[in-house]
Amino acid sequence: MKRFTKINGGKHQLKNRKESNSFISQISKLANHFTKKLKFLRSTNCGSVLVEFAIYIPILIVLVFCIIDVVKIRRYYSQTKFVGQQMANILQNLAEKRNAEEKLLSKTDLSHAASLAFLTIYPGTTQYSRELKHIPSLACYYTKGSTREKARCIWGKGIRSGTAKSPPWNDSRSITSKDSRSKVVYSSTDVSYSSIYPTLRVDAEKVKIILEVMINWDSSYKDSNGNNALTSRGAFGLHFIAPRSYSSSYFNSVVIFAPNAGFPPTEPV
Repeated sequence: MKRFTKINGGKHQLKNRKESNSFISQISKLANHFTKKLKFLRSTNCGSVLVEFAIYIPILIVLVFCIIDVVKIRRYYSQTKFVGQQMANILQNLAEKRNAEEKLLSKTDLSHAASLAFLTIYPGTTQYSRELKHIPSLACYYTKGSTREKARCIWGKGIRSGTAKSPPWNDSRSITSKDSRSKVVYSSTDVSYSSIYPTLRVDAEKVKIILEVMINWDSSYKDSNGNNALTSRGAFGLHFIAPRSYSSSYFNSVVIFAPNAGFPPTEPV
């Protein structure tokens, strides 16, 4: 029987939801005000109302496109969160299998799990070809708890796609310090849980895996026709709101879980 791991992530979704709801509420109030003005305009020939009406039209149009941007940004965060949850379950099952074979997870296992999970955002081979002008990426951290509510990172591995080589996710890096592309803070020495990631909790001598899923974009990324996006808004189909970035990473979502036997205690190769 397949096991599904209990996972938890950051609190950014709740914060984003509150901010988005507040933003939409303000737009709703403005739309109601605009409707009242329109009704008043129909019952009067006042020139000042015509001027005010002309001012409100472009503002309303901008706000409509902003709503579209907010919805699309929230969708991207939901997608990367889902990818992280899917990948956590895939890795847990792979770890069980490797442990039964008296083996450990490898970098290839991480790559293949990411390739499979990211199909929900990048169908077909688009995750390798840059056809969407951005590519998938992930960072995996192996953390271990110590005394006095502290923990440290044993190893960190960053992997991203972008080529059609085998294994397809061949661009990997060791993470040994704070990575500007990541929300997680790597520390090889004992620090408080929250210093590594706000929602991390790990008991003494226990292990937690932090899996961070993100999308990489850079203006140098080109599709097969040689076209590139000059701004992050253009890359992700947004009109007015630029998504938050961590260097060249966007829509970072974090999943934290206790690993099954089979996860390597040293950096996978």
